[in-house]
Amino acid sequence: MKHGIFHAESAPDPRDKFSHGTVLFLLSACILLPMISESMLVAALPGIELEFSTQGIIGAWILPVVLLLGASLCPFLGTLGDNLGRKKVLSIGLAFYVAGVLLSGFSWNIWSLLLFRAMQGIGIAASPIAFAIVSEHFPPERVSTGIGILAGCYGAGTLLGIFFGSIVTGILGWRWTYYILIPVVILHLVLVNLKIPSSPGTPGRRSDWAGAFLLLAAIFSL
Repeated sequence: MKHGIFHAESAPDPRDKFSHGTVLFLLSACILLPMISESMLVAALPGIELEFSTQGIIGAWILPVVLLLGASLCPFLGTLGDNLGRKKVLSIGLAFYVAGVLLSGFSWNIWSLLLFRAMQGIGIAASPIAFAIVSEHFPPERVSTGIGILAGCYGAGTLLGIFFGSIVTGILGWRWTYYILIPVVILHLVLVNLKIPSSPGTPGRRSDWAGAFLLLAAIFSL
């Protein structure tokens, strides 16, 4: 009897596996959706430049503004996640990303589009926090698998975005590369807030605001 009780208590709970699978799916989408969005826009560039009569250096900023802002703020948001809690910072970043996707489809000129795409860059800067959440909340034997899946989402999202972006742009126009993502990213943000486990922050680590803005200014000036 004692042996049977011990065996029952040590057996893995199937709900635990489902929970980790759900969390990993939502964290993967934090990377997959932005990569799809960015790759779809590659096919949309000629249509954007034609509609806004944009040429030269201004048009060349349409793609890099998101990635440069994301690269500049990524270290800062990582530290902020350690201080305030990773889920909280990830959710705030995704909220900026959702707002950027929602507004980009309704841009009225090239400057508004660049502004709204900069908002998407904040969301991309927060997406690497997904790796830290996997390391924090997953069992040790699942961490390497989870991180591998997240890393693979960069390439998978790029391929999917290039494929679907050419189809969507050719049939519906460049704005629909955003319109079709709006319900998806909103649903994703809601599920992240409901399903991703929270973690207490560790106040005490100083957030280098000045350093973040100086890095941002240096990258953009170059």
